[in-house]
Amino acid sequence: MKTKKEVNKIKEVYVNRTEGYKFGSNDIDLDDTEIKTLKDLYKYGIKEFGKCISKMFIDRNNKPVHIGYVFLKKDKYEDTGEHYLREVWLSIERYTETTIRQYLEVV
Repeated sequence: MKTKKEVNKIKEVYVNRTEGYKFGSNDIDLDDTEIKTLKDLYKYGIKEFGKCISKMFIDRNNKPVHIGYVFLKKDKYEDTGEHYLREVWLSIERYTETTIRQYLEVV
């Protein structure tokens, strides 16, 4: 028997824009937040990550689909205290998990 479970998550991707590299990412279960719409995601991003500098899109059936936002904020390195520009890419993603139930023979 197969069962299918869908989980919606917020995907946060962290980029050091000053140096030009990705330095981390984080997935948050959408059910653990108050975020229900892209507008809610936008408000969360402004509060946590600074100025919105772009929208994120993917192509679906040759048409652009809005999936999230990109935010920019000045931040400090923890070790040196120097400043850098941190970009955060926020999107909402759906993960599908399929579980296959198999019965084992009892001997």
